[in-house]
Amino acid sequence: KKSSSNKEPKLNPHAVRFVSITQIAALKGLPRVYLGQVLAHEATHAWLALNPTRKRGVVGENLRFGVTRKIPTLVEEGCCQLVAYLYLDYLLDGTSSQLTSDEKVLVDYCKWSIRTHSIHEYGEGYKQAGNAYNHIIDNGGSLSNLLDYVCLHMSFPPC
Repeated sequence: KKSSSNKEPKLNPHAVRFVSITQIAALKGLPRVYLGQVLAHEATHAWLALNPTRKRGVVGENLRFGVTRKIPTLVEEGCCQLVAYLYLDYLLDGTSSQLTSDEKVLVDYCKWSIRTHSIHEYGEGYKQAGNAYNHIIDNGGSLSNLLDYVCLHMSFPPC
C-alpha cells in the first residue's frame, strides 16, 4: 500500500491548466478590419495565458511548474471581446481617414456583433467586461488594470 504522502495531489481540471503558446493563426484572405479584430481577441488570450501573476498564483497557492490557474470562460472571453471592441473603436477614432467607406461599415458591423453576440460567454462576458472597464476608467485606471485584476482574482472587479 502506497503512502498518501507520496501521491501527487489531484488537481481540479477546471481550476488549473497547462499553457503553451506557440502561434496565433488566422485565415488567409480576411478583410484587414476583421483580421485585426480576430488578432486582438486572440492576442488577449495569449496575454492572459502568459501573465506572470496568473502563472504564479497568489500567496498560499501551490502550483506546479507549467500550471496556470484557469480564468472562468465568461471572464476570459469577455476580456478578449472587450479588447477586440476597443481595437475597432480605435480604428474609427484614430485612423478613420485611412478606412474606406466599406471598411467603416464592416467596423460598425463587427462592433454590433460583439455587443449582441448570442453565445453567453461572449455576449454577457463582453457586457460584464465593458462595465468593469468603464468603472476602472472612470476611477482613473486603465485596460491594463482590468486585465491585471482578472489575472489575480479570476473574476471581474466589483462595480
